[in-house]
Amino acid sequence: MKLTRRRLLALLSAAAGGLVLDAVAIEPRAILWVNMVRLRLSDNLGFSLKIAHLSDSHFPSASPLVYGKAVEEVKGFNPDYVFFTGDPVSSKAGLKDVEEFLSSLTESAPLYLVWGNWDQIAHLVWEKHRKKLAQIC
Repeated sequence: MKLTRRRLLALLSAAAGGLVLDAVAIEPRAILWVNMVRLRLSDNLGFSLKIAHLSDSHFPSASPLVYGKAVEEVKGFNPDYVFFTGDPVSSKAGLKDVEEFLSSLTESAPLYLVWGNWDQIAHLVWEKHRKKLAQIC
């Protein structure tokens, strides 16, 4: 089958549509994953480092039970550091809840927050809240 200009444009349009669908409909509703890693830096140093990594909660996209379970998992892991790598909120409705969530995480260990792609897109809307969240971390 020959790849004509028309077919190429159709394929590119379908691919772009898939990316938009993922960004708008799928990613904001994805379940929060809690990834905990025990990293042994060196046998010679005689210590290990435990890191809890969370990302893309997109508050308020999931049930509060999911977020509560994530906090329980992190606290049970007793990490040395907690890293949250982007996209804590996806709408204004989740701002209060994400502040409580991140504050709960700071009870376990120092928390470091990295802004994600949604946070950059919503820069003007979240600026006041970004500063408030930065005070938590």
